[in-house]
Amino acid sequence: MSASSSRKVNKDEQVAQRKIHKPRWLEAFLKKTFFDSCPSHPFRRNELNKYCINCNLSVCQYCVTLPPHRHHKILKIYRHVYKDVVSLTTMEKYIDTSQIQ
Repeated sequence: MSASSSRKVNKDEQVAQRKIHKPRWLEAFLKKTFFDSCPSHPFRRNELNKYCINCNLSVCQYCVTLPPHRHHKILKIYRHVYKDVVSLTTMEKYIDTSQIQ
């Protein structure tokens, strides 16, 4: 098997695994609350509107720039009609979104 076909098989396996298994962080993420004030950075209009996948924590714009989270995977949370949402293109990196309309 050539190196390029081996890489394609590995990529196909990764895609298949993503479709079968949900990420370990997903359940914790779905239970989190967002848009409260950040207890570490109590500035005006500073909300917990990001999620650190590595730490399973709601974080603010200042938290993500500090060493504990600086190089972690971060999801940006938006508020839409009183619901907390993540853009579909962002979630495609982590889960199979092919069945989402």
